[in-house]
Amino acid sequence: MNRQSVSHRLYRYLIASALLAALDGCAQVPPSTLQDVAPELAARVPVPEEQLNTALATTDRAPTDVWDGVTPLSADLAVRCALSENRMLRRTLTEADRRAALFRDAQLPPNPTLSAALGAPLNMGVVPVLAMIAGQIDWIWKRDAIVGEADAQLRSVLLESATMVMATVVETRAAYIDAVSVSEQARLASRDEQVALRVLKAEEAALATGQSTRKAVLRARMNAAEASNRVLTAEVARVESMTRLLEAIGRGDHHLNWHPAAADTASAVTECKLTLPPRPDDDAELTRLVDARRFDVRAAQARADGADARAQLAATGRLPTLMLGGGYERDMENDSAAMFMLESRIPLFNDSRFLVSAAEADADIARIDADRIRQRALIDVRRAAMEVVAAEHHSAILRDQTLAAYTGLRSLLASAVEAGESAPVDLWRAEHQENHILFQLLQAERSRALSTLAFERALAGGRLPIMGGGMLTPTQSGSMSPSSTSMNLDFTALEEIE
Repeated sequence: MNRQSVSHRLYRYLIASALLAALDGCAQVPPSTLQDVAPELAARVPVPEEQLNTALATTDRAPTDVWDGVTPLSADLAVRCALSENRMLRRTLTEADRRAALFRDAQLPPNPTLSAALGAPLNMGVVPVLAMIAGQIDWIWKRDAIVGEADAQLRSVLLESATMVMATVVETRAAYIDAVSVSEQARLASRDEQVALRVLKAEEAALATGQSTRKAVLRARMNAAEASNRVLTAEVARVESMTRLLEAIGRGDHHLNWHPAAADTASAVTECKLTLPPRPDDDAELTRLVDARRFDVRAAQARADGADARAQLAATGRLPTLMLGGGYERDMENDSAAMFMLESRIPLFNDSRFLVSAAEADADIARIDADRIRQRALIDVRRAAMEVVAAEHHSAILRDQTLAAYTGLRSLLASAVEAGESAPVDLWRAEHQENHILFQLLQAERSRALSTLAFERALAGGRLPIMGGGMLTPTQSGSMSPSSTSMNLDFTALEEIE
């Protein structure tokens, strides 16, 4: 076999290898998407899937026009606006795009190396030539670990994005219900102030005719002052809840010349499509519920998978690196030759055993973190479920027993006034005291709705810094409670129901 045929075969081999590498690079596995890792997300978000996809595809470079800032803000508009303009969510989705690009890059083979050398003839007429091309072949058995680590990182970020989507939706609806409820309480406080003023005027008029006492007038005056103070407190709370809703939807710089579309708390709950989520009956059901619905638990497991892939890559890294190549040489005597090359790093002094130990320790840490997050998830869901039961019980007691009993007492008092057995001021006092119960009932209904959302939030997972402090924060008891409005509208001891 002559040297020319050998060279031709070598060239054909190198060309074929390059084509195979190119075909392998073209036949890439597409990266995972949010729909792939969290297919149930669309069903858990109370907006149409098309609107959800549009909101998630929005970037900061394309401002949204979901809400014009003037028309009454509905719960649906608030959620869509929050998804479109949540900066932290935008950043995480952009990070997912970055991880998807790295996943594609991880599937590509390393580029071959080309080296060439030319001689400068001094006393001969032939130019010596040496050309070599080589490729890294140990990448073949390292590829699965490299791609697996990139895929695990991508899935982890996507699942964190799903957690943020659910948190944004829950917290926006909580802010919406909170704003509507506080506005309703502000209206009740204003109405109660008018009642207290009527009672005060009636007591002062009765004192002038000798039908009342100085003590009764002073009590009425104190009640009127307390009612006036509640109006101001309620207005402060209303502004706070409105600004927090603007913060939740990414419009913190907007004015307050707007109002929620819902007229009262019950309408807001209906508009937010609140339904009691399935509560676990036993520990086995609780575990299945957490494993199926907690995105952060699955994200932590994906991170553990990535750490395992890095440990596998570190283990294969102990094997010698191999570079295989070939080339062409022409010497000073004009003789040609085909060249073959095998290059390897010999692990003589450092065989990477400590890097493998470090990678295995990282994998153990990732698994420990995943187990810790899972245990935290079980605790959160169990406590949140109990909070829902307690809020429902408290609301039902106030509505079905306390308010119902007082309504009966007021009816008897109204009959006594009509019969001339009691003065009309007694009925106004009763109305003032009834407002006490209505305040408690409004706060109980608000707590009931927010506890339902907190349970839904607990099933989404993760105490992530979504909205700079968040709408739902862990309390000392481990549950999640609204932190937006600390409005105290309680009555004083002198105003308690007699």
